[in-house]
Parts: sequence; C-alpha cells; structure tokens
Amino acid sequence: MNLRRIKRTIRQIVTDGIASGKSVKQINSDVEKYLKKARVLNKWKEEKLNDLQNTAKKQAKFMFSSTALPDTRKATSKLLENANNEFAAVGDSLPKGLGKTIKRAIDKGYSASKLESMISQRLNGAEYIARTISNTSLRAFDRRSVIQKALESEISHFRYTGPATERKFCLKHLNKVYSIEQIRQLDNGQINPVEDYGGGFNCHHTHTPEVDLELARNYFTGKGHDVDIDDEIYANVKMSKKELNKFVRDISGAPDNSKLIVMMPSENDEAFEIEVIHPLVKDCYRTVFLDDGKPYLLTNSLLKLERPRPRRFGAFLFGKQVETARKNGMKYIQCNAYRNDENYFNGYYTWLRFGYDAPIPANIRRKMPSQFQSFEMMSDINADAAAREWFKEYGISWDATFMLNDGSTSMQQFNKYMKESGVIK
Repeated sequence: MNLRRIKRTIRQIVTDGIASGKSVKQINSDVEKYLKKARVLNKWKEEKLNDLQNTAKKQAKFMFSSTALPDTRKATSKLLENANNEFAAVGDSLPKGLGKTIKRAIDKGYSASKLESMISQRLNGAEYIARTISNTSLRAFDRRSVIQKALESEISHFRYTGPATERKFCLKHLNKVYSIEQIRQLDNGQINPVEDYGGGFNCHHTHTPEVDLELARNYFTGKGHDVDIDDEIYANVKMSKKELNKFVRDISGAPDNSKLIVMMPSENDEAFEIEVIHPLVKDCYRTVFLDDGKPYLLTNSLLKLERPRPRRFGAFLFGKQVETARKNGMKYIQCNAYRNDENYFNGYYTWLRFGYDAPIPANIRRKMPSQFQSFEMMSDINADAAAREWFKEYGISWDATFMLNDGSTSMQQFNKYMKESGVIK
C-alpha cells in the first residue's frame, strides 16, 4: 500500500473541497468515499493477513495436522481471527479519526502543507498499529509452534527467555521456568493467552522448552506408593508380602506416590492385574502372568498418560519395568501398540522406539514404500531413520513383543534409545 499517494490524494480532496466551498461534513464524506472506492483499508488488511496466513501455511503440517493437539488447532485459528478483528477495528476507526483531523485543520485555518502533515501523522499512526498487530500475531504463531512441538516431544516446562526488558510482566518472569499449566494461568494485562502472546503487544520474548530430564527422573525414586493387594493373590505368588509389594511397585513402572490396586482376574488365577492411579497417569493397567507361582510374562494392557507431563516420563516408567522384569527372570513383555490420534494414543510409534518387535504385519507391509520392502521385522523399521519417519506419519496399530534376554534386538534398541535420549546417564 502506497501511503504517500494516499496522503497526497486525501490532501487534494480536502483542498479542492475547501476551494469549492464544501462543508467539513461533505469533505469528510468525500474522503471516506475515496477510502472505500480505492479499497485502501481492505488492501491494508489483506496485506497484513496474507503475511499471517502464509506463516500459518508454513506451520500447517503440525499446527493443523491430525496429530496436532486440539487446543493448538483451535488456538491457531483463534490467532487469525483475533488479527482479523484487530485489523478491522483499525480500519473502522480510521475514517472517523481522519474526519476529526480534517475538521481541526479547517477550523484552525492550517495551510495545505500543515494539513498533509496532520493527515500523514494520522495514517502513520494507523499503520503503526496495524504493523504492531501483524508483528504481535506473527510472534504468537512462533510461540504456539514452539510449544506444540515441545508438547509432542513430552516437554511440558518452558523458560521465559529473550532480551533485557523494562516491561514489568516480562521483567518479572524473565529466565524463570514454568509448566505449561502455570503459563496458562498468567495474565499480561494486554492480550492473552500468555502461551501465545507472551508479555503482550510487540513482545520479543518466547517460551523456550526446558529439557531437564531431572523433572521426570524425580518422579521415579521408589517412594510413597500405596499398594492394595487382594489377599488371595498372596497365596498364589511365591513371594513374601514385602517382596510382592515391592515387585508390584516396580513392575508397574508407577511413579512415586501412586495408588496401586492389585486384583485377581476372575477368569485366571494364574495372573494378577495392576491398576496405577496417579495425577500424571490417565489410565494404566498391567497384567502379570504366573508359572508355578512365579512371574514369567508381563502384558502392558493399557497406558495413557496425561498431557502435559515432564519430558521422557514414559521412558523412565518403561525403563523401571524392563529392569524389574529382567531381575525376576521374566521372558518378555507384550502389548498392543495402539494408534488413535483423536485420543492421543501413540503407542504404535512409542513402543517401536522403545524396542518392541514383531514380524512386519501384512496390513503394514501393504502400505510400505518400495525401499523398505526388504525389511522383515518392525525393529528393521526402527533401525532406519527414513523408515521411522514414514511409520510415524503412516503407521497403524500392531501387536508387539519386547524380548528381555541379553543381546535381544529389543534390549539393544532399548538401550540405544535410552542413552541417546539422555535417560541413561
């Protein structure tokens, strides 16, 4: 948009109106007609919104994808809606503001050059506000994208970072670490949520993911568990009560201060089921199968963790299970590696990364690109970076087994993952 041309045209409309004896009201009406006819305000808004929409398109892969968090998809759409409304408000107020400026100039008898200067100030002010809206919205997209990627990677804590500042809100929170839930409780006093807009208009600060694994590690110190075991189970398991309580705590992988309810399935007295109750665990059931009173098989029947949670929380949880199962001579762990994007079940990929294995099922092989058709096992997919990326995008549920013996492919891939992710120091 050529502001210089607009300023000169408005000046000409005003000076011509004065010369022809028009009233201030008539002159203002002519100016407003020009703005509408030239679509000045529409073009202005379209230019700014186009920048935002282009940014949204670049980030659409994860901000509007099937795996994006629903609140992210909703918030991203809201960002565009807010920007559109803000631009519209600027456009709606501009004709009235120009009218006041023109009336003042005519009433005071200002020269044409003074009039143009006043018009220029009014338009520059509107342009500044529009630019502020645009920049603020673009930075909001950036913050939203950073947070979305972090939450998908199980990072739930963020450090408020950026340049030195005099803004009170930013000064108060600069370099401090907050959970996503704490961030969502903050109020910057200008434009919220802080999750998107930081300290408000033109804020240059952001939420930097805090990848300190100690946040997750501190949940797994083996303390504070409340274990409730049916009496009949003690009679079926060849362990003392103290040994069984510890075994249940560890084989479940339960974080500290969990409530553990242990029951005997009605259809099988050679097994017992563990339910884990904890604020960061939405649903969790494990089934331990017995052979002559000794554990030999673990089935991870269901695991759904709450969002957000500390990074690698699930890895610490499963690591405790593997350690305990191996100590007790168990042979393998089974699960259904389930995918349901709508309900955040991503076991199809997470369990693959942890080392679960199986021959590649026919319904997966049919979808595989030609370059991966020589693979025989799911572990072959896990071992190949390109195949993993393909499976993360297009993979489906599958029945998985984790072999616990030394040297197994499961153990090799599990140890590699735990070292690379920093869980094993």
